[in-house]
Amino acid sequence: MAVLLLGLLLFFGIHVFVAIRPWRDPVADRLGERPWKGLVALLSFAGIGLIVWGWHLAPRDPVFAPSMLARQIAPITVSVAIVLFAAANTRAWIRHALRHPMLLGILLWSGTHLLADGSVRATWLFGAFFAYAVFDLIAVLIRGVKAQFTPSWSGDVVSVLIGLIVADAIIWGHGWLFGVAVLG
Repeated sequence: MAVLLLGLLLFFGIHVFVAIRPWRDPVADRLGERPWKGLVALLSFAGIGLIVWGWHLAPRDPVFAPSMLARQIAPITVSVAIVLFAAANTRAWIRHALRHPMLLGILLWSGTHLLADGSVRATWLFGAFFAYAVFDLIAVLIRGVKAQFTPSWSGDVVSVLIGLIVADAIIWGHGWLFGVAVLG
């Protein structure tokens, strides 16, 4: 469990640091933008590596009974979340309307998984992602961050198509990838 918690601390620690501009800006200015982004990426990947390793080591002891409703709607909510992830990187109307679709997608993905699993390791993992998404959404709303672009329907088409293709692949491969079959 310690490895999972260390990975979560490293991954979210750097992301929280980045979100708090009075902390981030002096360090980024001192290092330079490109080295700063490289350091953030390196620490993020190290955190992800520890999270994946820690996930496999962590106990699967139950904390609460999983929600059957969350398990049933997971393919739909997670598919929507993946479309939102895709839309966050396009000039889609989805992104224009929602402003921060990736954070909303993380809320859907993590909230659904948190309720659908109920184990100690899932509670830590998905609870951390959910809490971070709430924190970062509040932080960006306070800062008034909004990307300036001209939306295009082609961005929505690309977001939906890529999102649904990736979601379908994850649904079909979930058992192989994560040890829990979604279908069947």
